[in-house]
Amino acid sequence: MLSLFIHWDVDPEILSIGGFSLRYYGLLFGLAFVLGYKIEEKMFKSESLPQEWLNKLWLYVAVATIIGARLGHCLFYEWDYYRDHFVEIFLPFKTTPTFQFTGFQGLASHGAAIGIITGLWYYSRKVSKQSILWVLDRAVVPIALAGCLIRLGNLMNSEIVGLPTDLPWGFRFMNAHGITDPLTPRHPSQLYEAICYLSSFGILMYLYWRTRAKEREGFLFGMFLILVFTCRFFIEFLKENQEEFEEAMSLDMGQVLSLPFILAGIITIVHGTSKVTPRQALSWTFAGAALHASCWVALALPGAFNLPGDTWTTFHWIITTGLLLSCLLLLLGLSDFREHVDTPGKTGVDRLVVGSVIIGVAAFPFSWSWLLSLVALLVWFSGYTRLNGSASLARGSGSRLLALSTVIAITGWTITIIFQPVGATVTFAVMLLYLALVIAGWTRLRNT
Repeated sequence: MLSLFIHWDVDPEILSIGGFSLRYYGLLFGLAFVLGYKIEEKMFKSESLPQEWLNKLWLYVAVATIIGARLGHCLFYEWDYYRDHFVEIFLPFKTTPTFQFTGFQGLASHGAAIGIITGLWYYSRKVSKQSILWVLDRAVVPIALAGCLIRLGNLMNSEIVGLPTDLPWGFRFMNAHGITDPLTPRHPSQLYEAICYLSSFGILMYLYWRTRAKEREGFLFGMFLILVFTCRFFIEFLKENQEEFEEAMSLDMGQVLSLPFILAGIITIVHGTSKVTPRQALSWTFAGAALHASCWVALALPGAFNLPGDTWTTFHWIITTGLLLSCLLLLLGLSDFREHVDTPGKTGVDRLVVGSVIIGVAAFPFSWSWLLSLVALLVWFSGYTRLNGSASLARGSGSRLLALSTVIAITGWTITIIFQPVGATVTFAVMLLYLALVIAGWTRLRNT
C-alpha cells in the first residue's frame, strides 16, 4: 500500500535578518486582523454604522486578544511557573535560570475569548453605546476566520500536534517540540481545527447576510460559541496534551475550558428569545446569583465533610464551570436591568457588573483566587448599597438583604483563611446562610 503520510519539515521562520525574524505564525496572526477589519468594514457599511466605531472596535479587539491570550496561557497552563515568576508574564524574556529573550510565547484561545468579551464590553459602554450582545454579534463573524488562520500558524510552527495515527493523511512532524519519535505519523489536529473554524465562519456569514439572525441579540454570538468550542472539545481527543499536569485529567484543559463556552452559547441564544422587561431581567440575575452562591456552598464541602482529595479534584472544574456560568447569567440580567433604573441604580448595576467580572477571573484555581473573591464581594456590597438608594426601586427592598449577604460571605471566607481547618464546618454553615439571603434578597427585589 502506498504511504500518503506527509513529511512536515517546514521552517517556522520565513526570513531572519540580524535579531529580527519573520515567522509564519506572526504573518498569519497579522493577516487575521487585516481580513477581519475588511469583513467588519463591509458589515458596518451595510448597516450605515460610523467608521469611527469600526476603527476603535478593532483597536479594542487587538489589545484584548493579545492580553487575554497571554494571561490565559500563563494562568491556565503554566501557573506553577508564573506564580513564582509573576513579572515575566508581562515581559518578552525570562530571567531564570539565565537571561533569555523569548518573546511572548504561549497564547491560549480560551484566554483570548475572555479578553475579547471583556474588551468589547468596555467598547460597548464607551463607544457604540449598544448592548454588549449587539457588539459581540458583529465581532465574532471575522473572529471565526481569525481562529482558522491562527491554527494554520500553529501548523507552520509544528505545535499542538495530534496523537499517533495510521490514517493516510497523517503528518510526520519533524520539528515538533517534545516528540520522541518524529517519524511517527500524527493527526494534523491544527488543520482539523482550522477547517472547523473556517466552516464556522461560513455558517456565521450566511446567518448574517442571508437571514435575520443579527436582529436577535446574542444569537450569532451564541452560535459562534457553540460551533467553535464544540469543534474544539471533540478535536482535543485527537491531540497530545500540552502540559504534563493534563496527564492526570480525564478531560484535558482545552476540553474543560470549552464546556463553559458551549453552555454559555446555549444560554445566550435562549436569552435572546426572552422579553426585555425589568422582571425578566431580574429573573436572569436571580438565576446567576443563586448559582453563584450554590457554587460557594459546594466549595465549602470538602473541608466540612473531609471529602477525599481525588473526589474533590473530580468536581473542582465542575464548580469552576458553574461559577463562570453564574457570571454570564448575572451579566446578561444586569445588562438588561440597567435600562430600567435611574442614575443611582445604573451606578449600582455597574458595580455589580464589575464584581461579576472579578468573580469570573477568581473562578479559576490559582493562588490569589481568595483575594479576588473578597474584592468582588466588597464591590458587590458597594453596588447593593447603591441600588438601595435608587428611587426606581422600593426603599428597603431586597438590596439590603443582598448587601447583608456579602457581609456574611466575607465572614465565611475570613473564617476559612484564618481558622483552617477548624473553621471549615462553620464556613459551610455560613455559606448556606449566604445562599438563603441571596435567594431572599433577589426574590424580594424582583417582586417590587
